[in-house]
Amino acid sequence: MILRGNYYYPKKSGSITASLEVVNDKIIVKTDDLTEIQRFDIKQTKINSKLGSIPRKFNFLDGSFFESSEHEKIDSLLKRNNIILSSIDHSAHRLENSLKALVLLSILGLLTLGFLYYKGVPWLSRYVAFNLPAKVQIAMGNQVLAILDKTIFVKSSLPEQQKTLMRQYFNELLANIDLAAKLHFRGGGQLGANAVAIPNGDIVITDELIELADYNKVAIQGVLAHEIGHLHARHSLRQAITLSIVPVFLALVTGDLVNSSQIASSIPIVLMEQGYNRDFEREADRFSRKLLWKMGIDTRPVAKLFADLAKLDQASQKSDDSFSLLSTHPGYKERIEFFVTKITP
Repeated sequence: MILRGNYYYPKKSGSITASLEVVNDKIIVKTDDLTEIQRFDIKQTKINSKLGSIPRKFNFLDGSFFESSEHEKIDSLLKRNNIILSSIDHSAHRLENSLKALVLLSILGLLTLGFLYYKGVPWLSRYVAFNLPAKVQIAMGNQVLAILDKTIFVKSSLPEQQKTLMRQYFNELLANIDLAAKLHFRGGGQLGANAVAIPNGDIVITDELIELADYNKVAIQGVLAHEIGHLHARHSLRQAITLSIVPVFLALVTGDLVNSSQIASSIPIVLMEQGYNRDFEREADRFSRKLLWKMGIDTRPVAKLFADLAKLDQASQKSDDSFSLLSTHPGYKERIEFFVTKITP
């Protein structure tokens, strides 16, 4: 077996192209014209172990060496002549394998973290949200409403007669589900036509949304049922917990779920800035339509309200950067088509 490579003379920087073969335990190095340069005892030659694609060296006693990148041939030559590499060379080879293993473990670690984030975090947020003590949820909700009243909402100017009527619409919904909730009225301020669900069971609807719905009972009940759906699935809590995953994890470890101020402070961000993820919004829409259908209500007026909201949303995007009800929801065409569907048996 002949190897092709380069031969380096001792104490010289230059090299010549050469070949190497083993004959009767002797390494013979020849030039391209087959002139013999050196002959060495193979057992007195130090051969480097494979390290990636780096050329391997045959180090001779006089300080010269032969270098080749024909790794498969070299391995075959070593095996054929029962040559065992030195422990130092094996260590280098093991180090290379260890580095490869480290890279592989790092990649697996990143993939595991990604899986835990996309699968474990939602599971954890749901678990915590559905296991928070009621008094904690009430305290958090009160804190959230206070923050919104201070930073976003203004006092409602809706006449008391209209508020009474809206509460009647709301109570008709609650009569068909097992959920405690309370309706509040506010001026939307920069929020405009909107409605929000707060973890303590409070739902806030703005004067602007009621006016946009033209006080239509079914349209308003559709929006309120949507917010009840958020409450029922504890969406605001779950998304806020996801944003506060580190303190939540520490709370689980220490058992201090009562200290929930960091979660509570994230909820206004969810409600006002980030919004629910679209899976949560679709789930709330399904809850709303199912509840209205259960009550024998045709949901097409809800579709009309969303069409009006879409026009308002498009106008607001052209005129300013104010937050709109549809900015984090599924596309308005999708929602209109969803609610325009007639009741099915």
